[in-house]
Amino acid sequence: MTKHLLFLSLLFLFLIEDVSGQQVFRKPGRRIRNQLTQDGTYLKTMHTFTVARYDTLPLQGLEPELVPVYKNNDIVQGIMAPVLAGQEQVYKANFWGDIPHFLEKSSFDLMDTAQILYQFNAGWDTSYMIETDGSMQPIPIYRQIRFGEISGLFFFESWWLDAKDYRFYKDVIAYQPIREYQAISRDNPEATETMKRLVFMVIPEIPVVTPRKQKYRSKDFIMLHSDYHYEVKLYNRPYDQYIFREELQTGVGKQEYEEWQYHHFDFYKYFDRDKFLEQIIKGILEGKLTVCHPGQDRKMMEKAELISLLHDIPAEADYDPPNTISPEQYPLGELNSLVFHENWYLNPDNLQIYKDVKQVTVNRHKRQYDNYTGEFIRESIDPLFTVWF
Repeated sequence: MTKHLLFLSLLFLFLIEDVSGQQVFRKPGRRIRNQLTQDGTYLKTMHTFTVARYDTLPLQGLEPELVPVYKNNDIVQGIMAPVLAGQEQVYKANFWGDIPHFLEKSSFDLMDTAQILYQFNAGWDTSYMIETDGSMQPIPIYRQIRFGEISGLFFFESWWLDAKDYRFYKDVIAYQPIREYQAISRDNPEATETMKRLVFMVIPEIPVVTPRKQKYRSKDFIMLHSDYHYEVKLYNRPYDQYIFREELQTGVGKQEYEEWQYHHFDFYKYFDRDKFLEQIIKGILEGKLTVCHPGQDRKMMEKAELISLLHDIPAEADYDPPNTISPEQYPLGELNSLVFHENWYLNPDNLQIYKDVKQVTVNRHKRQYDNYTGEFIRESIDPLFTVWF
């Protein structure tokens, strides 16, 4: 009897450990009110995959060029397979307005498989071989898609920090794969330059005037990537490599085409970064959010320690740090990036991506200047604290 109970106990413990080790799909709860804004918080975010390796591109008379091949197989294949099989509709990446205007649209231009293959410089082509009698013999050639050229995803998102449970949500409204490839340089025909282009747009549901209500049911989703972490900058910067558009293929006017080349992405036009950071810090100080030391998930951070970090008081300081901090004293100008830790899921029926945000690390960016000349020396980026949701 004792052995039997011991066996059942060990089995029970094994099952608990096995279940706890699995990634559990967390369905979003009922949302009450967004702490970030009343009118809607919309962002355009550019996600870049990590580089898996570099291939060598030989150039005549020049040094060979190293071409990055991106590590994206688990995410990209889940999206591309149903699209190339014609199972899911996608749309032309020809919308350049704001997200609120995007939500007001009721129709978009469909894109077929042949057009997608063209964007990747793939598909069927024909070469010819000259026979001895002078006749031409056609030879069909199939160029495969180089999925490693997909360098990232361009997201249209809505962010929500719930007022009741302080859980943080990201709703993906639409997204577009970005292809990065080498093309003949316009300035030097003997050289190449890196080009980027938006391939197509995935719209899980066509929006109608008001923001659509996302449906997240665990049975509808499959895992794309677990424990995914990446950095998002929180300040406007010009995008140095413009995403290529072909004027003849898209019907874009010359003025719009030229503006696009030098366009500064206004990613945060409908997002108040200061309010976002203020609400996160406020939630921590009020005990509504769990805060830890970055990279030390089991080491909880005391309220007094967080206040010292926000005041930028060294741990070895020989005076008592203040036990309070007002919103006016938050170092918002230095908190310029976030590292998200998420699970990504995909709904195969409409290619909807669900980002389950597990934790966010807030980074402090500090610029160091020479004490005598005042010249800039370096910028350090240090993880300040990690919030669990």
